[in-house]
This record gives sequence, C-alpha cells and structure tokens, in this order.
Amino acid sequence: TLFPYTTLFRSYTWNFTIVALGTGSVSVGNPSFETPMPGGMGGGWAQIGTPWVVQGSSPYQQNNLSPTGGAHFTSTSPGGGSWYALLNGNTIAITQDLLTYVNAGTTVSMTFYGGRGQASSSTADGGVFNATFLVGATPYSMPVDTTVLTNNTWQSYTLTRTITNSGELSLQFSAVSGDPWLDNISSITISNATSPPAPVLSVTVTNPAAGQSFLTGAAITAAVTVANG
Repeated sequence: TLFPYTTLFRSYTWNFTIVALGTGSVSVGNPSFETPMPGGMGGGWAQIGTPWVVQGSSPYQQNNLSPTGGAHFTSTSPGGGSWYALLNGNTIAITQDLLTYVNAGTTVSMTFYGGRGQASSSTADGGVFNATFLVGATPYSMPVDTTVLTNNTWQSYTLTRTITNSGELSLQFSAVSGDPWLDNISSITISNATSPPAPVLSVTVTNPAAGQSFLTGAAITAAVTVANG
C-alpha cells in the first residue's frame, strides 16, 4: 500500500482487529482414554489420565479388554482402542480445557460413543450421563441414555450447539445415574472461532516517505488510503 507524500511531519494511526473466520477443529487430548493415570489398580482398572481433570477419586474409573473373564465389553467402540471410561459415582465428572476462545455465534460440534456393558458384568444395566460444552461457566449440554442400548454395544452420539456467549471453551462429561460408559471422542469442529481473543494491532506512521509501503506480506494485509496529506 502506498502513502502519498505531500506534507511534512504528519502522523497517521490505524487500528486493525484480526479475526479468524471459517471452520476449524480442536483436538481432544486422550480422547479414547488410552493413557490412564500411572499406577493403575490392575485387573483392567485405572484412573483417568491427563489432560482430563477428574472430579472423583476412585481408582475404578476406566477399564480395558485385558481381563477377558471380567471385562465389561468384548470389544470397544469403533476406533476406540482398548480402554473406555466409566461415568458413574467413581468418576463423577471429567473436564478438559480446550485452550480455545469462542465468540457468541460460534457453532461447536463433536461425536463420541456411549456404551452399555455386557450382560454378565456389573454395569449391565447401563446408565445416563451428560455431554457438555462449557463456555466460561455457561453449559451447552445433552443427556446420553445407554440403558436403551443392547448389552455389550456402543452407540455414536453427536453434540452440536451454537454458542450465545463468549469465553474459553472446555469439554465435560458428567455422571447422572447408573453405569454408562464413554469412549472415542472426536476432535471439536468449530465454526467462526477466534483463538485466543482477537488482538487489535495499532500502526502509527510518521512522515511517510514517497512510495513507502507498510503492512505487506502473507501474515497481514491491510488497505489504507491517505488523501491530500
């Protein structure tokens, strides 16, 4: 962009707000619980590992297929690896900060799997849990009822919400009743997101030289016109 040079000792200031638009995605850490907390209980049980923050303190928060005689499933959800999380009073709730800022009007979406244990297991009756996007302290939730599933099966669910406030985005799954299982959480699809809050760039040019260019390159493009000095 060229600044015509017609008068000495003039200063010009422009403010630019940089906003990311369109659709992107944010990865969920440890999405299939394949990285349990070190020092598991054995017998296929362990506590849920980072980056999940777990409200409960029980050591019986996730299980795997290793103890074939006592496993709660004979297979995990599609693409879910060998571990799966139990969302009952042992776990209470798990939360993960997605380190992403969203504005009002943003649409967020994800898929995940809920499961009901096999008929011979202690979790055969299934249960209910909530899947929630948190924007600041504001929840955007849906209930998931695994009691309606056939024993030893998994069902895919999708949570999509349009956000009405702005703030940091977190993901939470919380127990409601019974013994439901959770596995294989997708990345979060985000439309019209800004991460972090949109910065404002201030540019001041004093006494611009004839033919001098500013704000050029791939990172920032700005068009500015200075007329009559």
